[in-house]
Amino acid sequence: MTKKELLSKKIAFLTLGCDKNRVDAEKMLYFLQNYGFSFTDNLYESEIVIVNTCAFIEASRKESIEKILEIKYNSIKLEKLIVTGCLPQKNLTDLQKNFTEVDLFLPLKENKFIVKHILSLYGMEENFVPNFCNL
Repeated sequence: MTKKELLSKKIAFLTLGCDKNRVDAEKMLYFLQNYGFSFTDNLYESEIVIVNTCAFIEASRKESIEKILEIKYNSIKLEKLIVTGCLPQKNLTDLQKNFTEVDLFLPLKENKFIVKHILSLYGMEENFVPNFCNL
């Protein structure tokens, strides 16, 4: 796959939870946009979906899991499903072992490397260094 082919894929982003999640999402969106990705609001017609989860309370965990499964099984073009936020932060090992519907669980400390992780999911490597100066 070429970089041009990868950048033609649309990314949809869903943020669940608190204001901190929204700030984290904005940073990831900035890195992705800085690399050249484009976005859509349509979760069900995008090739890449990133779900920024909340897992602070049981109801939030349940909502996050339900939304992930809804996206996975109702999307038309979905190629890669990435889950970040509190859910993988709290339960990474269990999720990786038991939740095979997700292509990548991204711990919070890895959010700043979202571009690298997407490239990796598509078998690509590049020395992309995000511009942290504006954050």
